[in-house]
Amino acid sequence: MSDITVGSSDVPAILGLSPWSSPSHTWARLVGLIPRYDSNGNASTRRGHMLEGALLDEWARRNSPLGRTRGPSIEEAPAVRDRWKAARVDMMAVLDDGPCVVEAKTTRSWDGWGDDGSANPPLYYVAQVAWQLHVLDVPRAELVAYNPFDDKIRTYRLDRNDQVEAQLVASIEAWMERHVWDNPVPPSDLPMDVIEILHRDGGGIKHWLDPDNEVRALAEELSQARAELAAAELRESAAKARLCELIGSAYGIRGVATWGQVKGRETVAIADLKAAYPEVYAKLAKRSGGHRMFRFIYKQETE
Repeated sequence: MSDITVGSSDVPAILGLSPWSSPSHTWARLVGLIPRYDSNGNASTRRGHMLEGALLDEWARRNSPLGRTRGPSIEEAPAVRDRWKAARVDMMAVLDDGPCVVEAKTTRSWDGWGDDGSANPPLYYVAQVAWQLHVLDVPRAELVAYNPFDDKIRTYRLDRNDQVEAQLVASIEAWMERHVWDNPVPPSDLPMDVIEILHRDGGGIKHWLDPDNEVRALAEELSQARAELAAAELRESAAKARLCELIGSAYGIRGVATWGQVKGRETVAIADLKAAYPEVYAKLAKRSGGHRMFRFIYKQETE
């Protein structure tokens, strides 16, 4: 077993529950192929970080805890159990009936969320919180969520469940043993960006492999998929052209489509810049890192 830790946000991704990360991308992070954490984040995570403190303060105002402590930041060490199980909670609080984990979330839609006061937030958050309760050995958690579109707050109580916890830990441990520890086997269905990282140093010398039955079947599948996609694009183009013809000089068709004027983009021709201002071009020019390019030549080879 290595010193790689599984955090609470890794758990729903490993189980295939996360809408933001797949098991394969999580594996790539755990084994160091891609950065473990994105310091910049996306719009959703940035929104969550900005509102997190306010949500936790509102929860404290409503519940009057005997004490509360904010959890560690991403730059600080998480809580760790059994060397490999880790958790960073948003806040620890003490209520009349004992300690409690408090998690703050934001959402743009209540689809998939249970009623306020229930124990039914989205399943990926249930898995995340269950992991936190196991790592910290805390009896319960409260998840407070805010939706800026209806300006509503919902709170969910999640009690520790020994049976669910045992199944959860066993599933994550089995996945780690197969894919990360000792003699790991990468997950199936690796995405293209991870595959390219794994084999980025290849493709320089023209070493060819002979196709087998699996390769031929995959080539047929890709060829058919591309033909179906090309046919769909033709239908899309024809339908779009006909809608634009019907819109004519109007702005659009209410409830269907718009066809409005947009400003043209300002562009600079690289060749012209290089010819007219070679010194400026030399200062500004940057070469991106090399990468491997996939070219599908199956049809040409079989004709």
